[in-house]
Order: sequence, then C-alpha cells, then structure tokens
Amino acid sequence: MDAVLSTPYVASPQWGAGLSAANPMLPFAGMAFPDNSTFPNQGGVPLWRSQGCVAGTDPLCDPTFVQWDLAPLPSLVKRSGSADILSANCTASTGNAVSCTVRYGGVCGGGLGFLLGGVCRHTMEASVLASAQKVGNSVRTFSTAGITGFDLPLVSSNTPIDSSAAANADIRGNLPQPQCNTTIIFGLLIPCWAEETVTVTVPVSAFADHPALTAFFASAATQWYLNNRWYELTYYAVAPRHSPSGATPHDCRPSSCLTVTGGNLPADVRAAVALTGYSLNGAARPNTTPGDYLDNAQNTDGNIQFEQKLAGRSFNDRFFAVSKY
Repeated sequence: MDAVLSTPYVASPQWGAGLSAANPMLPFAGMAFPDNSTFPNQGGVPLWRSQGCVAGTDPLCDPTFVQWDLAPLPSLVKRSGSADILSANCTASTGNAVSCTVRYGGVCGGGLGFLLGGVCRHTMEASVLASAQKVGNSVRTFSTAGITGFDLPLVSSNTPIDSSAAANADIRGNLPQPQCNTTIIFGLLIPCWAEETVTVTVPVSAFADHPALTAFFASAATQWYLNNRWYELTYYAVAPRHSPSGATPHDCRPSSCLTVTGGNLPADVRAAVALTGYSLNGAARPNTTPGDYLDNAQNTDGNIQFEQKLAGRSFNDRFFAVSKY
C-alpha cells in the first residue's frame, strides 16, 4: 500500500505549486470513516479505482468516482493567436466528458507576406477550463488519451487540486488552423475570411487510475487484503501539511507530521493507516461510531497524534506508515 500512497502527486505545476518527490502532496481520505468530523484528512483509504473493474462486484470500484463538475459549466477561452472566438458553447458537457464546440476565425490577409496573394492561415491557442471532483480523494494520473479537437501534443495540462479535492483543469492546446485564399484583383489585395468550427472533448478518463494503484490491485500479495475486505477496516490519516489543502511547501517537519506513540513507527510520518481489527464491543458493522473501529480516545480525537498499544482484549489497532521522511 505504501507504493500507492507514498508520493502520488509530485509533478509541479501539474498538480499544484512547489511539489516534488521530497515534498509530495498526498490524497485526502477516500471516504468518511464512517462519520467523523476529521474527514477529509482522516477516513477511509483513498484507493477507489475507475478502470478495469466492475462496480458492485470488484472491491473499491466506482467508474463514476471522479466526475466533471457542471456547476459552474466548463468553458473554452482564447489564450493567443490571430483568430478570434466567434462563439463557444460547452452545454453538451456531462460528468463523463467536457464537450465544447467553438467557432473561431476572422479576416485574413494583408501585409508584405501577401503582396502576391496566396493561402492565409489563422492560429488559435485555447484552454478548456473545468473542474473534476474527487481527484484529491483518490490516486490518479493525467493522460491525454481520448482528448480530441486539439492538435496534439497539448501545450500544457495543469490540474492543481484544491482544498475541496477538485482538480481545476486548464487544458491548453492549439486548434486546427482555419485558412482561405487571398487574391489580387486589378492590383488590389483582397483579404479573405477564414474560420473553423471544432468540438473539443476531454473525457473524465483523462484522470486515469495511477499505475501504482493498478499494480496494487493486480498484485498477488494484496489479494488477502481485498478478498477479506480489510479496506473496510482500514483507517487512513494524512498530515494536513501534505494534503491538497496544505500550504506549500508540503513539508510537515518539524512539528506537524503524524506521530504514533508506542510501536516502532518513525518520528516524521506524512501518512499512516491503521488496521482496526474486529469490533471489541461486538457492535454490528458498518456503523457510524468511530470508537467501534479505533480503540481508544487518543485515536479518535481527530488530531495528528495516535497511539499504538499491545494487542489484547481492549486494543487491536495496528498502525503502519505509508509515507514518511
């Protein structure tokens, strides 16, 4: 699990400012666990996958976990170029795909380059601006596969994750160049009109499952964890400085890392999980009482200090560091 959760978001400015392998941004919890006020920094494991699985059959599978936000509606704006946007409409967008139809162009021709007439072309660099929900509650990468309408490769694809776990995408590319033929009539250069209408589509699958997440589910070593539904009993916590809402640089040292007294965890932990074991009081699960999972007040008070005790009749939590210095 540490390979998945240790350093998923390290590319800057792709996922945010000031990120690196030494100062990673780690995901929020994947869900409230089961009903506590510490979410999103603490809760269920952020291991939801959307690809290569069957919802309702395979564990932690939800093809709709990450969706485009339609309020506000995505938009397409000009960044540079000689063409003007004549109209742009993104109302065909859905949670599964941003779809923006843009008509662009303008008068073309004139200047020394067209003294003898010829082909005139306009240019247009544009951005699709949209927000994808819950990227920060999962472990994702960004892929250009499935993006249509832009001339690839893209100019850039910045998707910084904010404190609500949404990735605020600025996907920037060059649109196909509209062209027309200028002519010379009686010694006069006659400009022409060049325009294009293009639909730019960005599927939500651009936020693909991270390769480390795919490898986790494929590994024979983790099948016992999945088959026995241990993910339902795994509590996840991230140091707030390393979460998407943390200030840059994402470095919890010297005093805001997670700490676990007892046991043998290191001092500076960026993220940890606890396998909570069976219910000590016999309560039926799932339920909405954190104390039926974590076994003492130190582990349910929502702060960054936890406690590891010897296993016995009154305690069976087991803590593991999944990201540390």
